Amino acid sequence: MDYRDTRADRLLLQLAKTEGMKDIIESTIQPLVDYDQQRQMDLIGTFSAYNHYQGNVSQTARALNLHRQSLLYRLRKIESLTGLSLVDPDDLFLLELCVRTHRIRASEPNDA
Repeated sequence: MDYRDTRADRLLLQLAKTEGMKDIIESTIQPLVDYDQQRQMDLIGTFSAYNHYQGNVSQTARALNLHRQSLLYRLRKIESLTGLSLVDPDDLFLLELCVRTHRIRASEPNDA
């Protein structure tokens, strides 16, 4: 299934194309992208797994085949790079929104 195949993701795709949303996505995600490129750590994937397992550190660590302390290090790094708290529901929502729209924009062949 492609992001463009669902109503929610089609809505996110439209949001991702607005200038204001592009700025929010960029300022939120870019520090993670830069860090991932430098350190080969996949913080975005780590966050996605953490969010998928609803903040359960043990399940997330198992799914990512990481030691629990390594996962906690990554989660703290995500918080420090984004300035967002992974225990604040509004911050979690913002980060999830930015990650999803970032992925949708990256999958678009003619993204401008």
